[in-house]
Amino acid sequence: MFKKLWNKMDLGILLPLLIILGGLAVIGTKFRPATRRTTIDNWEQYFDRRNMVGRPDAPVSIVVFTDLQCPACRQFHTNLTQLLDSIDDVRLSYRHFPLANHNWALNAAIAAECMSAEGKFWNFVDFVFEQQQLVPSLGFSAIADSVGVQNKDQFMTCLDSELITKRVAADGVSGTKLRIGATPTWLIGNKLMEGSPSIDDLRQILESAPRR
Repeated sequence: MFKKLWNKMDLGILLPLLIILGGLAVIGTKFRPATRRTTIDNWEQYFDRRNMVGRPDAPVSIVVFTDLQCPACRQFHTNLTQLLDSIDDVRLSYRHFPLANHNWALNAAIAAECMSAEGKFWNFVDFVFEQQQLVPSLGFSAIADSVGVQNKDQFMTCLDSELITKRVAADGVSGTKLRIGATPTWLIGNKLMEGSPSIDDLRQILESAPRR
């Protein structure tokens, strides 16, 4: 089953999200070098510990706004997580920014949040990026089985949760405050970056980032 969740949801919740994301006519499919867009004041407000990996006190902070259906986001996630296995002074905060032209990205963002109840958020994100082309045919029920969800009924009920949808919408609002125009877009400290650099370029960015 691969249902369109917004058919059952309160339009008062979902319309602002769809308007926000639909107004960004950008497809996150190009593999492109990272470009620095601007410097962000008070960047710490965008670091959400809800979906965080790494040491809480790590001196380098990354906030990535991403779309689970975006191929460039998939490459960025693969490169970044590989580097984080060997660089232990970086912490990562994951924020949702599903683009309106991606037909299952919003559903996937909601499903990812529902996985958090069993501590399976990162398992789900890793699985979806690895199997991106197969997600529509697999469906979320089968993916939940694959990542080891124990309370399947709770997970399926959560997919219709207004609270979870509002949580995803809040990430979208944060992204629009940053004037995000493509995915992935990411903050490293106060520097707003855009694009999916090669693993070597990303390693250089991480290693040269100021340690606070």
